[in-house]
Amino acid sequence: MTLPAAVRDAVDAYLLAVDAVDPDLVEGFYAIGSAALDDFRPGASDVDFVAVTTTAPTDLQVAALTRIHARMSRRPILDGIYTTWPDLARDPGQASPGPHAYGRRFHPRCDHHGTVRASVRGESE
Repeated sequence: MTLPAAVRDAVDAYLLAVDAVDPDLVEGFYAIGSAALDDFRPGASDVDFVAVTTTAPTDLQVAALTRIHARMSRRPILDGIYTTWPDLARDPGQASPGPHAYGRRFHPRCDHHGTVRASVRGESE
């Protein structure tokens, strides 16, 4: 499958910006959601992603990611999570809270696991 040009351009710009600051930070980058499911709508869709790092980003790396996401405010917006290889292999409920980008904001640390578990538990009851 070929990614739409707008998605490729946004991801390429993001990866170039990250690599300029710390070429070893993001080791894996996966487009998910509409971009991966051939349902991307230019001008309306965001680019959902999972970025994989060797270790949890340091405070300096988080500050750099905050600046990068702030500069990438044009469409499509990159919405996603940062996780480590060990957390990627782990049960999501056991994964460490990590940074994420949503909308035009970058959140240095987040733990939504309790919310997810509660909503899933409520749906199955």
